[in-house]
Amino acid sequence: MDPAASQLSVTIDVGGRRMAGVFESWRADIAFDPAAPEACRVRVEVDVASLSFPDGMATASAAEPRWLAASEHPVAVFEGAGFHRDAPGAWTVRGDLTLKGETRPLELQVSILTQGETAEAEVSAALLRTDYAVGEPAEEMVGLAVTLEASVTARRLD
Repeated sequence: MDPAASQLSVTIDVGGRRMAGVFESWRADIAFDPAAPEACRVRVEVDVASLSFPDGMATASAAEPRWLAASEHPVAVFEGAGFHRDAPGAWTVRGDLTLKGETRPLELQVSILTQGETAEAEVSAALLRTDYAVGEPAEEMVGLAVTLEASVTARRLD
């Protein structure tokens, strides 16, 4: 993965409006071969304390124990294996996300465009923050639904 050309973001509803934040520090190891999708795998490690929102108060709050608990659980990890082709260039990747000490299944929707030695992927996933003990279920200002999105540029290593 080329970190300078890739981005990982999260979007939530706060006070009735959409708020997007960006993870400044993350890495992905990807093994992708469209000829052998069952052998494909991906591992993503995210420094949860690197989440930054346009609103400084939201950025500071995100790392707190009731939200992402960055000091106790500094890294979130997604591990998926076996890509399922949905259509030309469109894939589903099933795996597990571990966040704040909770591990749950997560499905990624991925579109991949390859050109020579470079691949560009658009990734999205939806989850409920309370499945990972993030925030209180009755938190009135913050919605339960979370959208994860990534734009990834990767180059062949072999």
